[in-house]
Amino acid sequence: MKKLNEYKKTLKDKLDKKTNRFIKKEFIREQRKENDNLKIIGITGSTGKSTVSYIVHEYLKKLGYKSCLYSSCKVDSPATFISPDNGVEISFKSEDDLLDIIEACEAYEADFLVLEVNERNIKKGITKDIPFTVKVLTNLIPEHNLSLYSKDEYVSIKKSFFEDDDCKHVIGYQGYDKDIFNDLVNINKDNTYNFSSEYISKVCNINPNSFNILLNKLETNLDGMSFSVKMNDNVLSFNSNLIFGYNALNLVCSIAIINALDKSLFNEEAFNSLINNLKIPGRSEVYKKGENLIVIDTHMTKALECLKDFRKRGLIDNIKVVVGSIGYGFVNWSDDFKNEEYIKRRHKIRENAMKKLDDVDYVYLTESDSGKEDALSICKELTSYLNEKVPREIITNREEAINVAIKGLGKRDALLITGRGNRALLCDGENHIRLFK
Repeated sequence: MKKLNEYKKTLKDKLDKKTNRFIKKEFIREQRKENDNLKIIGITGSTGKSTVSYIVHEYLKKLGYKSCLYSSCKVDSPATFISPDNGVEISFKSEDDLLDIIEACEAYEADFLVLEVNERNIKKGITKDIPFTVKVLTNLIPEHNLSLYSKDEYVSIKKSFFEDDDCKHVIGYQGYDKDIFNDLVNINKDNTYNFSSEYISKVCNINPNSFNILLNKLETNLDGMSFSVKMNDNVLSFNSNLIFGYNALNLVCSIAIINALDKSLFNEEAFNSLINNLKIPGRSEVYKKGENLIVIDTHMTKALECLKDFRKRGLIDNIKVVVGSIGYGFVNWSDDFKNEEYIKRRHKIRENAMKKLDDVDYVYLTESDSGKEDALSICKELTSYLNEKVPREIITNREEAINVAIKGLGKRDALLITGRGNRALLCDGENHIRLFK
């Protein structure tokens, strides 16, 4: 396996000519110790990568290890300018950033670095030579990012993350093409942990014995979930305060990662303790107001499916949604978010998203990161795609829309606030941002 110091030297040779490094903290230079033992965990996937990154990081800290986290839901490092309470769009964007992150970990004498890895960084080659200890695919949805990539291109990018190395792999299977799954497993078959659920393995006709870890049973209600996991011929039982069932596989993924790092690291009691009182920043954050639920999540579809199940089971009465759509053309966004093809695809993405709201009880249309595009125009476009039977209201100011939605809750309503998670900055012009305090 490639050594961290070799990788860092390669980065320095490429970057030494630059004079405006992102982090220039003298204490990093003075206190830094060479650390070839830093274990780096790279987590990618279509959904769940932020959640899994956060859970693994918090678990390692709970065991007493020094861990640094760089994910879109939270950056948790002693040498960052980013508030740990605020999410970021992308936790690292360049090799400059990576060298800063590594040096920060060395200054902290960290044991682990947990990195969320998105497809743009994989495609740009930024992550290619990082000496990962474990690489992770939470799941794969080929249609996940059609605004930027075709299905085939997206799958190819994700596959490329796992090629040409000898580190451990953790591969999640949630029903995508079996040939793609087999390709991923066979890249490093003798050093791969795979996980899924018994239900998915049966539906997709895959031998459950081919998985290292399987979600066995799952029950959810408004107080949380109970589930069991088959692992190493044992069945382990867990309880979590997370109420949405899709997080069960995120928790199973976290267990797989911990075991891939070192089986002796996994402590059932410690893991159960952690997930009994867990709040993922900006991801499935659930707040109770009397008999109401207020949910914050960046991904609308999965959260909405869970809320519809709760309504069907009579646990809630109505589902209300605050939703917006990202625009294009903000000055500091990558060129991927400015080209004509991206703009053209956004309209279809918006239409498909609004179709998911056909049977909700009320929709508040508001601003997201509109960038160069006019927020009111986006809201009007969104409402044109909504089923005419769905009550709706346009309130372009996001803070006002959320306040109105909360005040309008009935006795047993659920409100889903989707799209931005816990990010404090809103890009509402080509050259303008607002800060939510």
